[in-house]
Amino acid sequence: MTRISSKPLSRDAQEKLFAEFAQIIARTNKQTAGPFMESLLSSSEQIMFAKRIGIIVLLHKMVPAYQIAKRLHVSSQTVFRIHTNYRSGEYTPITKYFDMNKREWIRFIDVLEIMLYGVLPSRVGMGRYRHINKR
Repeated sequence: MTRISSKPLSRDAQEKLFAEFAQIIARTNKQTAGPFMESLLSSSEQIMFAKRIGIIVLLHKMVPAYQIAKRLHVSSQTVFRIHTNYRSGEYTPITKYFDMNKREWIRFIDVLEIMLYGVLPSRVGMGRYRHINKR
């Protein structure tokens, strides 16, 4: 469970802090993003965020909830909660980002597919060894 200070920030201060944090994140690049996130978040927080984004992306790709829960090692309740928020449009900025940035979408989906299905090639077709050839 996340620990939050018992002394809350004012709404205005909170909004300014979040806006500044978003600007800092936006200024990171491939070389600085990894170390930045590693120093900011604990390993369990990094895993939690990665799984949450993975769930959102897989829901957007219409993967069954049971399969998501099983392969990402999360509870079905977690997938259901995120699915409810997904259907209400709460994650629209994330899905729009991936829809607009197809390369990142494909790279992220490839990683998730390896987690979901392993590195077994497709049974037929030209792309059947694509995951093996990338190594």
